[in-house]
Amino acid sequence: MLLQFTVENFQSIKNRTSIDMVSVQGKGISEFKDSLIKDRYLPVTAIYGPNGGGKTTLLRAFQTLQFLIGAHFNQIGGIQLNRTLLPIPVSPFKFDKECLAKPTIFEVQLEIKGIEYLYGISILNNQIIEEFLLKKGFTTPIFERVDQKLSMWSEMANIVPGDIVSKVAPGMPFVVFIKSLYTGFSAIDDVINWFLTTFYVDYNSPFQEQDLLNNIYNYSRTEDKGAKVKVKILEMLKNMGIQITDYEVKETPARIIAPSTIDFDIEITTMHTVGTQNFKLPLPAESNGTQKIFSLVPLFIASLETGRAIFIDELDAKLHPKLLEFIVKLYTCKETNPKGAQLIFTSHELTTMNNKVFRRDEIYFIALVEGQHSELFSLVEIKGEDGKIVRKDATYNKQYLEGRYGADPYFTSMTGWR
Repeated sequence: MLLQFTVENFQSIKNRTSIDMVSVQGKGISEFKDSLIKDRYLPVTAIYGPNGGGKTTLLRAFQTLQFLIGAHFNQIGGIQLNRTLLPIPVSPFKFDKECLAKPTIFEVQLEIKGIEYLYGISILNNQIIEEFLLKKGFTTPIFERVDQKLSMWSEMANIVPGDIVSKVAPGMPFVVFIKSLYTGFSAIDDVINWFLTTFYVDYNSPFQEQDLLNNIYNYSRTEDKGAKVKVKILEMLKNMGIQITDYEVKETPARIIAPSTIDFDIEITTMHTVGTQNFKLPLPAESNGTQKIFSLVPLFIASLETGRAIFIDELDAKLHPKLLEFIVKLYTCKETNPKGAQLIFTSHELTTMNNKVFRRDEIYFIALVEGQHSELFSLVEIKGEDGKIVRKDATYNKQYLEGRYGADPYFTSMTGWR
């Protein structure tokens, strides 16, 4: 479970910036307590802001860290990386010369099997200059790597040679190196597995949507599991108001690679029932919104069934506001989210920015401030002229458009509301 993600000196993000998935205690934040995971953690975080404000950059920072881990295993969230994701350069904030000489810092705080971990890594000129993994309230180090010096504690020091860091490539995380060579280090295994099983959806990749549809194909190849997943997909589509009564998945030859090898495409055909008659449509003939949801539903099912986190940039694009609200409530409802899955997404859609859908600490804003760097702030950080935080019965979207929160396309000043 994600507790906090922190990034510093990455693209438009200059200062230390954190998404906090731990609920705000006190301050009058009492709404939707039943939605909290273990009565403490947030199931959802929504990030709003103007184009160019830093929404994508913030999620891309997590994607970069995930890629640093997952690329060495060639998979993330069950999707192969050999074509889906290209390496993302670790680029510092460029509008301040001092930042060019400083490292980019990523940190992720997790709870796995009841144990809290803090993993951090600092990168300068694509070389790792510092890396650490802590557990149990962050007072017990598992290892710490500073340049070519390595300190190890607990059982690791008895098994791993102290000079092994000299064999680690400057751009390879030490957790990856240890995971690749040794077995039995449960802390490292659990942290690596969290990165590998967390979903990240980036529709900027030309292969992303097709690779997401490959999940449906992979399910269909296993008769028992495929049939169960198909029932769940159709049920979820029905609950979303999408009138697809059935679908078929098959392979179609694409091109001959070698005399004995045929590459293939995946063809999905949907079925609609009108009266007593059934009609088939190729998936590309469906609306763009339906195609997007069709590709995402298997991820939502896998996420909710296993308690995995999912990051999605511009989840609202091509979707009706009610459909976006339906997706959010899949995660905020204990009945549909019994294992504590988490959804972190960016959005421009303001209809759902209201007190019927979100807790105040689940809403974030990000925008460029003076100096042209992105600043992230939560709705609970914003104070009115009376010095009080935004009321839980306020009309968040209306006040946002009025410029009270900053981070909107029409009002740039937020100084008086912090």
